[in-house]
Amino acid sequence: MYNPGQLFNERAKEHPHKVAVIAKDERVDYVTLNRRANRLAHALLKQGIRGHDRVGILLPNSSAFVVAYLAVQKVGGVAVPLDMKLPPQDVDELLKFDEAQLLITVPRMEGAVPTGRLVIAVEKDQVWCRGELLHASEDDVGVDRPADDEATYLYTSGSTGRPKVAVLTLGNLDCFPHVMYEIYGLTSHDVFGMVLPMSHVSGPIVVQELAARGSTLAILDLMTGGRAVLQSIAENRVSIIWGVMPIFQLLIREAKMRPYDMSSLHIIAVMGMETPVEFMNELSRTFPTALVLQGYGLTETAGVQVGTPPQEAIRKMKSIGRPASFMEVCIVDAEGRPLSAFESGEIIMRGPAIMKGYYRDEAATEERIRDGWLYTGDVGYFDEDGYLYLLGRTDDMIITGGLNVFPAEVEDVIRQHPQIKEVAVIGAPDPKRGAVVKAVIVPGGEVTKEEVLEFCRDHLAPFKCPRLVEFREELPKTSTGKIARGALRGTEASQTTAHRQRDCQELPND
Repeated sequence: MYNPGQLFNERAKEHPHKVAVIAKDERVDYVTLNRRANRLAHALLKQGIRGHDRVGILLPNSSAFVVAYLAVQKVGGVAVPLDMKLPPQDVDELLKFDEAQLLITVPRMEGAVPTGRLVIAVEKDQVWCRGELLHASEDDVGVDRPADDEATYLYTSGSTGRPKVAVLTLGNLDCFPHVMYEIYGLTSHDVFGMVLPMSHVSGPIVVQELAARGSTLAILDLMTGGRAVLQSIAENRVSIIWGVMPIFQLLIREAKMRPYDMSSLHIIAVMGMETPVEFMNELSRTFPTALVLQGYGLTETAGVQVGTPPQEAIRKMKSIGRPASFMEVCIVDAEGRPLSAFESGEIIMRGPAIMKGYYRDEAATEERIRDGWLYTGDVGYFDEDGYLYLLGRTDDMIITGGLNVFPAEVEDVIRQHPQIKEVAVIGAPDPKRGAVVKAVIVPGGEVTKEEVLEFCRDHLAPFKCPRLVEFREELPKTSTGKIARGALRGTEASQTTAHRQRDCQELPND
């Protein structure tokens, strides 16, 4: 049984009064959450939603998101989660592209999206349609669905920033609970802490986890600052939290300002980007009861499929882990030939977690998936024990004077400077070298460009040292909190073009 809607019916019967979701002012048990999902599912059926129909979900991180996602799965539909920060016109355009028949959102957004589609509004136990409060049945709903049935369409940005829609099946999503058990040793007794947007891959995979194992989800509110997150972890006895480095930097700062009882927190999993060991050690010192480890996965792989087992957290701290037993991972060169241990190349993956493809984009699908292998666009290497190490994106690599520089290596050094808060390293076009290393820095105190350059010269090979330094008040971030290098590169390219145009205009006439 792959349908999380059907699985949730079973969990509600097994332990009806166990808490399923904790979110702000509510603690919702399994039977209540399932009743809400059934009620919404019956409302969807009444509006003609059936198997393979696409339904947009425009909801914040909340119990309502879980309810909406489950309801769509119960009737055999395809959930299309959308980011709440999107402007209404973008929401409309995305719904058109996905050919969604209906949108589920909060009451305040019911009339805000300029769409001709039917809109259903949800809030806790209530469901509205066209301003009318519905009184739908709470009887169990859950159609049989095969593993290859499309479950969700998730928007993801490639290196160019052009959005693509990854099509994930029920079988893809079912891999996540197995990874949590096999690699991290988690059980139904664990409480998952959610800080990432549920409109991205984290939402569908954690709902699959709830349905498959009957664990508990605590939705942590980053909007009010890290203190609210730490307080919720302490009060709700959260055992695992996963996120990206900028989020954990915020939590470290808050923990130093006011201590909380973090004894329940057993695993902190850093995902989504290359992470320096120095930062991992700082996390360990700040949260001493937790094992700090790394994991790796993409939207296209239905979330994390590579992870470091807790027993290896210290010995393999620098590694992003080993693949799940049902996944194949290989390192290949530019021609697609497998490489040996410690040889760096592109990470490719194959197995049941790999997406079906990109919706309405056959060319992008064929470019990304070849002979069943997903070409991730990430660069890494294996050690002698089969553990994987992440070096960065293939398009992030800077080629300066014919030599390769990975931004993460330079960033790791610059972050060690006590007066630097954040840094991103990119390549800046250069007519002589092709590109030069540029550091874009958010200072945490008084520091000059000359001091940054001198610090780098003391710790890096000359060709890896930045030749350009730019200070900013903040760095552009993706909706999941990762640094948006593509946006920085785009700004750099625009500035370079503008400078060239200006230089041409200033040339004297012959």
